[in-house]
Amino acid sequence: MIDVLVVDDDFHVAEINAAYVSQVSGFRVTGRAHTAAQALATLERTPVDLVLLDHYLPDENGLALVRRLRQLGHRIDVIMVTAARDVGTIQDAMRSGALQYLVKPFGFSGLRTKLDGYAALRRTVEGVGGRGEAGQEQVDRIFGAFRTAESPHTELPKGQLGRDRRPDPPCPGHGRAPAVRPRGRRMRRCQPLHGPALSQAPRTQRPHHPDPEVRGHRAPRTPLPMGGHPLTGPRPSPAGSPGASKPRGRRRRWPPPRHGSGRRPPPRLPIMNPTTPSGTDPEPDILDALQLAADPERATDFAEAAHRILADLVSGGAPLGWADPPGRAEVAELVDRVLRAAHLGDGALRAAYTGRRLVGLGYWLRYARPTNRQHADLEKIAVASEAHGRGLGRSLTSALVEDAQGAGIEVLTLDARADNTRALTLYRSLGFREYGRLPDFVAMGGRRYDKVFYMLDFRGNGRHDEESPHPQ
Repeated sequence: MIDVLVVDDDFHVAEINAAYVSQVSGFRVTGRAHTAAQALATLERTPVDLVLLDHYLPDENGLALVRRLRQLGHRIDVIMVTAARDVGTIQDAMRSGALQYLVKPFGFSGLRTKLDGYAALRRTVEGVGGRGEAGQEQVDRIFGAFRTAESPHTELPKGQLGRDRRPDPPCPGHGRAPAVRPRGRRMRRCQPLHGPALSQAPRTQRPHHPDPEVRGHRAPRTPLPMGGHPLTGPRPSPAGSPGASKPRGRRRRWPPPRHGSGRRPPPRLPIMNPTTPSGTDPEPDILDALQLAADPERATDFAEAAHRILADLVSGGAPLGWADPPGRAEVAELVDRVLRAAHLGDGALRAAYTGRRLVGLGYWLRYARPTNRQHADLEKIAVASEAHGRGLGRSLTSALVEDAQGAGIEVLTLDARADNTRALTLYRSLGFREYGRLPDFVAMGGRRYDKVFYMLDFRGNGRHDEESPHPQ
């Protein structure tokens, strides 16, 4: 068993890296550290075989820590796991003795590849005699162990899956995963299933059609019956109406025009909502912290109204981070902290009002650590039960995303319970991507839920893997 110490200044990233390591056979995590001093103290107490080391630590950079370890006589292997991309840092890592260098963001497969290569290196060294002498052929085997473990697999015949080749993901809305597409054949795409967000996506991101009879060739068009539909079948035609029995030909308007008029029937009038003269609820106002402070009445009642919404949602089982409904004092303290952060530029608050009634709120805060001040965490989005289904969650989140961009935030993160599917779908539609998951991490009412981590990278210069990446 290979013992691993995970060193990263971000608590979330350290937990995710540790969870990834635990999923690789032959490896186990024996400790976590968030500073260079903690890492040294842990290594003095507990010897390990491998250190996954971040470069940006609050008290000392990772390469300086590697050099100190060598000076203290620690014979420990190091794999750098960092967002530092400059060539100088990479060269310094090589000269300091780092075995590998993994650039964030990365997915589980990226880390697994490095760990598999490290395990292959250890097996090769043990196979040629451990600490004994080695000939040139054995030296070449040792230095080539990483390259052999990380080399791509030979291409398999068409239609067969290799160890690292996976079928296409399931098509949204159909639930079945399509088979691997043979080369040289075009595939028909699914029609947009989820509104304009999917229809406007690049063609390479649109899902493949799940029906095996449609894949690989263009299916013949089957004419529908007059006025028919592929799911519900033909519409009933009145007895004796012209064209009722014709399967082909010009489609007739349904229902037919009134005799002698030649006009379409008048459209149905919408059912009016008695609360508003237009039949629809009034458009909510999305206020920021300054606009809220400029209205003394709303500012005075905001904490009480926020408590009403949060306590009601938590009582109904909403995943907002509380097991029991929060008290008024706790919510008042939270509101005060968020408002102060917003006025200092360290956060943003958005409040949704229908008339004078608060119906939703959300906020983000900058990370407190000096090395992470350029990033922020979207901590809560809450919409009152009576306002669900009106798109307030999207309006609040979109406004907070715009605030983050305006404040120069580089990466906006959030975490959520995996069963909160509606919220996760909303976040994905706004550009957030999953970068980690902790299985069975959240305990609620005797049940366990996964905790998922999402990110929205505003920098636009990072490498976006197809798999779940890490933030900085």
